[in-house]
Amino acid sequence: MLIVRKIINKLSKSQKITCLIVILSLIFLLSIGIPTLARFKNRNTILTVPVWDGSVATSYRKGNGTVGDPYIISNGSELAYFYTQLQNNDYDNNYFALSNDIVLNDGVFNYDEESGITYILNGETYYVDHYSNKYYDNVNREGNEIGSLNTFNSLNGFKGSFDGKSFTIYGLYITDENSDELALFTDLKGDIKNLYVQNSVVHGGTITAGIASIANDVSLKNILFDGYVVGRKTNLTKSINTKPSVSDISLSSVEKTDYIDLTNNIPFIGSEIVSTSITGNYVITGSDEESTSIKINGVEITNGSFEIDLGSVILDKIPVETSTNSDEATLTFLNLSYNIEYNYAVAGGIIAVSDNTTIENVINKAYVYGNNISGGIVGVTTSSLNINQSYNVGNIDSEYVSGGLISTIEKSNNVIVVSKSYNTGEINSLNNGGLIGVASNNRDSILLSNVFNTSNNYSIGTIEGTVINVTNAYFVNGPTAIKNGSTNGNFVLTSMENLKTSNFLIDNLSLNEFVSFADLDENNQNAWVFEYDSLPILFIDDLNNPIANINVNLYSWNNFSGELNKVRLNSKITFNIEAASELIPLKEIYYYISNSTEALTKDELNEVTSWNSYSGIVQITEEGFYVVYAKVIDYNDNVTYLNTDILVLDLSSSSASVSVDGKTWEDLREPTSYIYIGKPTQVTIEAVDNLSGVSSIKYYITDEILSEKDLEELSESNWITYNDDISISEVGTYIVYVKVLDNCDYVTYINTDYIVFDGYNYNDLIIGRNPSSYIEEQVYITDKSTITMNINYSNSSSKDLNNHTHNLISNILLPKGTKITLIDNVLEKIYEYKISTDVDIYGYNNSCNDKGPDCLNVATYPFVLFNEIGTGSTDKPFVENSYYDKGVTTEDFTIVLDLSNTNISTNYNDVMLYMELHDSDGISVRPTLYNTIKKFNIYSNINEEDTSADLYLTTDYNGTPIEFNSDSLTNINITSKINYKYINDHKIIDTLYEDKKIGLSIKLVDSDGNIVDRSHLKNFIFRIGDEEYYPDKDNTLHIDLTSGIEEVTKTLTIITSENNDVLAKGLYYFKISNYSSYDGYHYDELGSTELSIPVNVTGNNSRIEYDFDVIMDDTNRLINKTNDNVKVTFDILQNGSLNNPNIRVSLYKKNQLTAYNQDYSLVDLSSYVSDSLNLFDNKVYYVSTNPVKYEAPNYLYNHFELNLITDNFENNGYKFVFELYDNTKKIGTIEKHFVVR
Repeated sequence: MLIVRKIINKLSKSQKITCLIVILSLIFLLSIGIPTLARFKNRNTILTVPVWDGSVATSYRKGNGTVGDPYIISNGSELAYFYTQLQNNDYDNNYFALSNDIVLNDGVFNYDEESGITYILNGETYYVDHYSNKYYDNVNREGNEIGSLNTFNSLNGFKGSFDGKSFTIYGLYITDENSDELALFTDLKGDIKNLYVQNSVVHGGTITAGIASIANDVSLKNILFDGYVVGRKTNLTKSINTKPSVSDISLSSVEKTDYIDLTNNIPFIGSEIVSTSITGNYVITGSDEESTSIKINGVEITNGSFEIDLGSVILDKIPVETSTNSDEATLTFLNLSYNIEYNYAVAGGIIAVSDNTTIENVINKAYVYGNNISGGIVGVTTSSLNINQSYNVGNIDSEYVSGGLISTIEKSNNVIVVSKSYNTGEINSLNNGGLIGVASNNRDSILLSNVFNTSNNYSIGTIEGTVINVTNAYFVNGPTAIKNGSTNGNFVLTSMENLKTSNFLIDNLSLNEFVSFADLDENNQNAWVFEYDSLPILFIDDLNNPIANINVNLYSWNNFSGELNKVRLNSKITFNIEAASELIPLKEIYYYISNSTEALTKDELNEVTSWNSYSGIVQITEEGFYVVYAKVIDYNDNVTYLNTDILVLDLSSSSASVSVDGKTWEDLREPTSYIYIGKPTQVTIEAVDNLSGVSSIKYYITDEILSEKDLEELSESNWITYNDDISISEVGTYIVYVKVLDNCDYVTYINTDYIVFDGYNYNDLIIGRNPSSYIEEQVYITDKSTITMNINYSNSSSKDLNNHTHNLISNILLPKGTKITLIDNVLEKIYEYKISTDVDIYGYNNSCNDKGPDCLNVATYPFVLFNEIGTGSTDKPFVENSYYDKGVTTEDFTIVLDLSNTNISTNYNDVMLYMELHDSDGISVRPTLYNTIKKFNIYSNINEEDTSADLYLTTDYNGTPIEFNSDSLTNINITSKINYKYINDHKIIDTLYEDKKIGLSIKLVDSDGNIVDRSHLKNFIFRIGDEEYYPDKDNTLHIDLTSGIEEVTKTLTIITSENNDVLAKGLYYFKISNYSSYDGYHYDELGSTELSIPVNVTGNNSRIEYDFDVIMDDTNRLINKTNDNVKVTFDILQNGSLNNPNIRVSLYKKNQLTAYNQDYSLVDLSSYVSDSLNLFDNKVYYVSTNPVKYEAPNYLYNHFELNLITDNFENNGYKFVFELYDNTKKIGTIEKHFVVR
């Protein structure tokens, strides 16, 4: 659990709130009694842990040193035991882990050059004697000591693996006047990870560091060091002996010069060379010493050995001058030693001297001082070094060279890599750099990528003999980033604002944001946390020290943030401010309360002059928004700001309302009134809480009256969350209850009165008056049409509503001339009302007064305007009735709207005509259910064209004239229809043709349009189907097409026969029109189209006067087949002015023996008689070619007889056809009918 706690406390705000809300509250409740649900971004401060008493344990807490069971160190005594064991055991391949925070000293350390080391304990400042553990109450360290510190010894020569498990070693104090190396680890050859060292002092030594004095083949990961690293102000005088390299030298009689190579990788930058010398032995082969001359650096050597002073300058090589008398001699050097004595001191926040080291996620916050060289992360390196995702924020001082990340890189044969790292500490020395102080004489390159420096120093001080490759490097101060030398790639000048902006850091420096520890295992570069108004920090980092808490009720805050969330409180705000740990006391505490919901920046807080000195618990009792800012100052005079989130003090409930159809309720009430609706209606709920805000809005719909207690006891599952979509859409009675919860848990209840969804049903909409008339999905009618609707209501649970009025409602002002027929189908009465004025006496224009913009104007026609008809009285108005009987209300009305007498000039769309029942105040208590209302459209014109329908007639007749006075048969196909107008493919119905029949009108007219008398049409037969038609007294044929008003196509057959009618020669026309008529015969007007069939009259100019008759005995009208033969005699008379008269006869047999079919067919007369006949042509025979004239007083007849062979006849009807001709011109025809049986 301790490991989990440490890990969680590295999270950023958004990640920690969820994870720590339970853990931190339990920890603080148990440890310091402050209930905490914290916005912790920092590591948890050290809780109450026993301070080391200086003792040494006899064993580790547990473990056997393996990776699965490491040695466990849980306190200072066990850490001291670790020191003792290192005297004899370097623990190579052994594993260690901390299991707890370790407090070595519980006071607070400070250091400055003037006062030296100070120690603050219980608010008192004491002065520590250098190189001892004693502290005094005066700066001179005189008198009796007040106490003594626990001095810890460096852990020397460790080669194992040490895992701090994210615990802290607190109060580390290491000092030694005589030791050259001082650090938590000296001569380190092992790996260290997950360790915090805070409030620490490492004082003394000439190779001094926070974590490792010298690190060789080391990996450091996830480490934070904070405190002071102070090396001795005097140098260490070191003697170093290197082994120069030189090959055997061939000697000859010619004097020659060779060289001894003295190069090495010992760092000397910043050191003081005291002396150098070279010593060794030599052997001459092939010659003797007397014959040989040898000089080293100009000094002659003899006797096989030498020691030569080389001065106080480091040399790369020295000359060897030789000569001999022998031709083949060799000089060999033995035991060469290059001896250097120099004064040197180096310090590093993490490592003083690095050799082949990997550093990842490491932070130095310590002040570092080294007499010659100081580095924030590393003092000096001469070999491979990789620094990734690390930074220095401490100030770095030295006399000669200082660097924020690395002070000196010298003589390295390996690549040095620094990536995703930065410095923000101030650097002081003769030669300095924010990232690197000096890079000199390196044989391989240095790579800098994704780095930046914010100090007032150059990013790199001096570059000589070294290649540095730079990518994505930034600085914020000065005109250039490099003091001396140059790089491949440039540093870019940027702003602090950019370096505090996550998007810039991610996009330009690849600093990937920390997500979670699980993610970190897979993506170790996702390590950065971006805080408000701060440079990026690693996930292992604290924000600022000291750490304090603002505790408010059940909440706690310990950092400064510009991302403010709302914390809602429903009781007075009580807060206190305190140090987060007893180990980090605070010197001064101030607070400032802001009412702004926008976070103040640190610059703005610096300008605040009204800080209040904090002396104890503070309370806020008035409702409002508050942000509490704290300004805390520690004993190092470091100023830290921290703040709460927005504290919302809300002591009252929310304001809420529920609205239906324009009526609003704002409280909890017992329903006493009713609101009636006739269409699906939205219920709108609004709630506002200007302080804590509304947490939830829920509703419950019932028909029961509920008290507040009933609502409180109502199961939560009955409440429905409001999402702006409540609709009452089914018939019934409702009460809507609303429950509003604010973010401080105040509940508000409100409800509506009774909402009644009930009303008339609009059953039918009929175009015209009859149920069989047109019914369309989208109804369009002309301005002269009639429309019928049926509206009814039946309810067995309604109330008996007396003193109410029935009304007809229209969404248009019905025009003058409108006739409304009201049929009460329940009481079987008919009423009528005619609108006699265009003046608005029906309230149309005022119907939306004092109503919202969505109101639609309506005209109201009370039923009392209607008079009953069929009673003999003209003044018998509608009498109001509740239609309530035995608990059931039943109403059924048919309404007929007749527009035939109106003069409408505009079009009306979506016309609605419906019923409402109003109370005595004119309020609708029974509307017509909106979803049953059927709308219609009234159109008087389309593009200024009248919308009335036209009777329309078409024919396929080709225009060939009919010959008058000839035998002819002409078939004419005629189509009659009503031609309706259309709009958007919708027919506009004209009900003027309702219940009517369509007929044809046919008349013969001359070229001037004069109607020809019917007497001239004796030789014409007009036939449709089996019916034959003749002109009426008005000289016109009236033909009922017997098809109602449906579109119909009929064949009109016009049969003519030759006669001697003396109609004047010329071109005449049969004019054919259709008409509508109730009886199919009489009509008021003809259709809009007229067909013209030409008739050609070509006969004599005068009429031939003649007489022609055939007399047949009536006894022969019935022929009995039982007789063998029957003689039929005819007396034929003719008279007139004929030139060459002749009489012809033929026989016709009826096609069917029925009275309904009068069609005959010509048969051959000679086959039915025994007489010899004189053939004229094609079954027509002469009676006489020279008939006698019938003249008074001698009435002479032409006698003619036929002997009928009865067996040749069928039982059928027959006729003899006698025709009088003048030459070839037919003069007249007479038919004699008979029946054979």
